[in-house]
Amino acid sequence: MKILLLLFGLVLSVGQAQNEDLLLSHIQKMEERLHTLEEKTENFISDFTYLGSSAYSAGGKSYLVKEYKHELTGIEFVLIPSGGFKMGSNSGNKDEKPIHDVNVPSFLISKYEVTQAQWKQVMGSKPWFGKSYVKEGSEYAANYISWDDAKEFCQKTGLRLPSEAEWEYACRAGTTTDYYWGDRKNINDYAWWDGNADNIEEDYAHKVGIKKPNAFGLHDMSGNVWEWCEDKYERSYDNAPTDGSAWTKEGSNRVYRGGSWHNNAWDCRSAKRDGYTPGIPHKVLGLRLARSFFP
Repeated sequence: MKILLLLFGLVLSVGQAQNEDLLLSHIQKMEERLHTLEEKTENFISDFTYLGSSAYSAGGKSYLVKEYKHELTGIEFVLIPSGGFKMGSNSGNKDEKPIHDVNVPSFLISKYEVTQAQWKQVMGSKPWFGKSYVKEGSEYAANYISWDDAKEFCQKTGLRLPSEAEWEYACRAGTTTDYYWGDRKNINDYAWWDGNADNIEEDYAHKVGIKKPNAFGLHDMSGNVWEWCEDKYERSYDNAPTDGSAWTKEGSNRVYRGGSWHNNAWDCRSAKRDGYTPGIPHKVLGLRLARSFFP
């Protein structure tokens, strides 16, 4: 009888151990599935196709960024991770002060400036047609774009202009130097500016994506065409928002950022900003698009 009881206890112990092993295996599989689900959730963004991840380096910073394609327009985007940074510059113009801390939520921003082909596809127009400082071609940056027209483009595509804080955060990509690649000496590798483009032979907006990208994989954040932002232009950062949102208080002009092929190196700094009348196009003005991660 005692032998039977001992055998029964041994069977129970083995069965219990097997059940515990099965339970641990089940938990491990559930954790793996949850991790995969989290990745798929980030990879799936409504109206976008996930293209994969790519590594970029510039200015001593390196990132592995997720890239997407907007299904309606075919425009490529990168996912900018959330984070904080110091916006502005104490060594720049008065309107770049005071330096202030800003926390920016994750968002998508287009990898390149909007091209002539993309603008024509959406708007059916060519604002640059017949103008000087233009070389026509599908891959050239669209210019002679007013802020009002840029907003119409956004409305038709379900996209938006970046806030000024989002723009500078994406441009800097973690750097604190004047330029996102470091100092001025390497500017020709990263930007079209008046030192390599403002001459008789090349005095026009250039093809996007030729110059090296920043550490987030964004091309032409300095030079080529100035890029509209959502914000109204103020002459200082006093009382500016610190949550990454656009500054839309009263004011007549709208912000543009990044410098152009027609400007000097000073205007290509990451902190450089200016404003212009929203209803008037200009030869150096174009755009880059954004989309909230959770629209």
